[in-house]
Amino acid sequence: MTGYLAILDGREVWYLTSLDRIEGGEDLPQFDRDDDNDLSAHPRMRRALLWARSGSAAGVYSFLHWSDGTDLDGLDNSIRGGGEIGERLGRALVVECRWARCGSCGLKIRVAVPDTGNPFVTPERLRAHRWVKSCPACGQALRPYVAEIVRVVADSPIP
Repeated sequence: MTGYLAILDGREVWYLTSLDRIEGGEDLPQFDRDDDNDLSAHPRMRRALLWARSGSAAGVYSFLHWSDGTDLDGLDNSIRGGGEIGERLGRALVVECRWARCGSCGLKIRVAVPDTGNPFVTPERLRAHRWVKSCPACGQALRPYVAEIVRVVADSPIP
């Protein structure tokens, strides 16, 4: 696996640019091949391996989401060139992907939501983030804290 070591809140993070690939990632906690393929070059998201505790053996496959307009291609270029990215990394929110369904129209959606069990998800980051407020099909309110709708699937059951 390729990628780059970075520091977020004093902890090591293995940051994956849009060009980095994960081979055999099925052994990583929370890894999903479809999400990895779909979101590797997303304009507001990047993939990362995070360690909840220093010295933990396995990193947890996670996503970082920016809602502030950070240029992620520029961020990728900076870290590939050996630049420091800590300040920009600190503006990201750690999210995980889950299936959800609109309570009004029933649209099945894959959403990125805060990984609330992760120590990088702080009240300050939650307050600073901008959220998707409504269903793309019917406009009804979505549950709080949807950072991104990453996939829409009509007429199929939630796995």
